Amino acid sequence: MNAFSSLDPRDRRGPVVCIGSVVADLVAHPLRTVPAPGRQALVDSIGLYSGGSGGNTASALARLGVPVELIARTGADSLGEFLRQELGRRGIGLAGLRRTAGAGTSCTLALVDPDGERRFIHAIGANAHLSLADVDWGLIERAPIVHVAGALVLPGLDGAPLADLARARQLGALTSLDIIWDDTGRWMQMLGPALPFVHLFLPNLAEAQALTGCQTPDAAGQRLLAAGVSAVVIKLGAAGCLVKTAAGPALTVPGFPAAALDATGAGDAFAAGLLAALWRGWDLAAAARLANAVGAQCVTSLGATAGIGTWEETLAMLDAAG
Repeated sequence: MNAFSSLDPRDRRGPVVCIGSVVADLVAHPLRTVPAPGRQALVDSIGLYSGGSGGNTASALARLGVPVELIARTGADSLGEFLRQELGRRGIGLAGLRRTAGAGTSCTLALVDPDGERRFIHAIGANAHLSLADVDWGLIERAPIVHVAGALVLPGLDGAPLADLARARQLGALTSLDIIWDDTGRWMQMLGPALPFVHLFLPNLAEAQALTGCQTPDAAGQRLLAAGVSAVVIKLGAAGCLVKTAAGPALTVPGFPAAALDATGAGDAFAAGLLAALWRGWDLAAAARLANAVGAQCVTSLGATAGIGTWEETLAMLDAAG
């Protein structure tokens, strides 16, 4: 199954461009009980990690051997410098990583339950200032893939600006869009104008249900195709994913078993695996299987990227699974 048979991203010479949030993640694990007001709960570890959908996806792409440029914003503070150093160490291009003097670096306190589920406390900070003015269209014109990560929590891009950004498709890039749960309920109001410009849309099941009002993955995928996207890949957690295009019936791609320690960043890892395979010319069904493997790798370690293997290690995981 290949929804992009007429578009081979390898024909483009520049790096993949990832646009989205970067966040300093303070992760506490395991949270066995939620403390009452004025009380304390003990955990085994608290660590500082780089996070945010943009940073996570770019990091996983770099780990999988894909050249990538990140367009994002931090504050002009110590957390911002931590993120800059950490992301640069991973080989991510940071020419598009701007400092914002008027806001602190976005930060999330992630409280991880013993089974890997998470609770988040978040300050949006500098991510609120990311806008079209930060986008280097010279990079976009050369990019094989342009991926927007974390839409619906990027106030400077959500809505009409997102549709303007999605015109990267008209410049020859494969366009990809991933989102975050929107507590304000503005789903189609914010995303609808951009969807006709999106080749590949990557919601999870709860997000797809909220967007469409459809309960089954297949029905939700069909509704999103009708909204204009070329292909929908709905993330189903441990069950894998559903791939839906206009070319044929939906395909459910099973997941990989994993001992879940922390699910932080699993959706971003999935997106990176999918894009890394498409960047190498794989068809969409095969890319979805590899994406499931990368998502499974992610949940085995604390933080959003520590568990992700190299491209060769991920291929070995696929081979071992048969």
